[in-house]
Amino acid sequence: MLLLALLVCTTHASSWFASKKEKQPRTKPNVLVLLADDHSAEALGYRGKARLSPLIKQLNVTPHLDQLAKEGITTENAYTINALCTPARASILTGLYPSKHGATHLKPVSKGNASGIHDYIDTYPEVLQRNGYATALYGKYHLMSQPRGFDTYEVLLHQGSYEDPLLLNHTLSAKRWKARMKLWTRKRSDSGGSRAAGHASDIISQKAAEAVASLSKPWLIEAHFKEPHEPFHYPPRYEGLTGAPAFDASRGVWTLRGFDVAEPPTLMQRPTRCRGIDVFANRSLANSTRRRTYAQLVADYLRTLKALDDGVGRVLRRVDDENTLVLYTSDHGYFLGEHGCYDKRLMLDEAIRVPFIVREPRVTTLQRVPGYAPRAARNAGALPGRAETAARDVPGALRRRRAHAPGLRRPTRETRLRRRFLTESARGQENDDGDHFVLPLLRRGHEGAGDTTGPVLARRHSDGPLEAYSF
Repeated sequence: MLLLALLVCTTHASSWFASKKEKQPRTKPNVLVLLADDHSAEALGYRGKARLSPLIKQLNVTPHLDQLAKEGITTENAYTINALCTPARASILTGLYPSKHGATHLKPVSKGNASGIHDYIDTYPEVLQRNGYATALYGKYHLMSQPRGFDTYEVLLHQGSYEDPLLLNHTLSAKRWKARMKLWTRKRSDSGGSRAAGHASDIISQKAAEAVASLSKPWLIEAHFKEPHEPFHYPPRYEGLTGAPAFDASRGVWTLRGFDVAEPPTLMQRPTRCRGIDVFANRSLANSTRRRTYAQLVADYLRTLKALDDGVGRVLRRVDDENTLVLYTSDHGYFLGEHGCYDKRLMLDEAIRVPFIVREPRVTTLQRVPGYAPRAARNAGALPGRAETAARDVPGALRRRRAHAPGLRRPTRETRLRRRFLTESARGQENDDGDHFVLPLLRRGHEGAGDTTGPVLARRHSDGPLEAYSF
């Protein structure tokens, strides 16, 4: 697919930075994947251009992610190829379009299973497993197909719950897994799984931390957090993080513990194709009510984000920094009031831009190269690309779809990257009759609707031509 390249820490890049006199032995690195759900790029403390960055720093919401970013490599322009959980997660595992790997919807549809990965497609955990890696997965999986390539896993049932979640594990047979998938969460059945007591982020991070300490090396460990997905549910210990929103009448701004809640310029737009801020305010049309509701949304979101960050810190404290690649990203972004919306799904910048951090000690010298700033990335190709680095017998299909990895060289020698990429939404995701693609131009300051420098949305009908228009 036509997507911007992802900055991947390759073995060749590592050797370029290694001293010629002291050659490092080629050992297989451990790989730790930390995946969030609905983490907006506007809610990053380390990203100075993020709208909520000052507030997050003032409230100390994400100290562990900020430290990880300081020690690793980040990029301003990281994107997902689908703004919906199931297709995006399958793309991360395979490096393919949803239309290729098969997981195009959240739930099964009438014609076959459209929310699982095709059996004939390799995932990067399978590649690493075949090459001697101990592999484990904990947390939100959110695919109908059974996890492949993991020696052990404990995953949430579908979307999962924040408190006392039901976990399905690797002892479940293929037949029982398939039968359990037919029972959607509304059935409230514990069949085929076991309940874990506590909050989801605490459970997932604790299991991943224990695996770091116990698995034989090299290992691949994935911690897939449910946070900060709505409904924003967090342990009571985070209630005081933000306090209740308060309105400063003298300045006309909403605050959290005295700090301003920055509003997006497009907050007052009335959305027609996404869930809007009015939903939180009982569909009130008053702008003052919308502003109050937005402030409450931010408060709840940051409390949930704090639970995620503490989970990340719990895992990282167990990690051996000398030989472990750490990757943090999100399946997709999230609307925090932009265009009057919350949720995601639409192919606007805020829904498809994601956080992206890579830490590998052998290449963090890049941070000391003056003026170095990775231009762009996509989360769907990161790990298939890393699998090729760590493994040797990589299948041809995976090799062809691996992430393009520009050499990590001086800025003057940096590989030229495309200015556009393609992201895909399957028919039915937006209750529409066509497939949707958007090619966002990587230009700073984009605010979305009505911006002629922003994305272009193309709708391809099954029985008609491709039509495009500005969003």
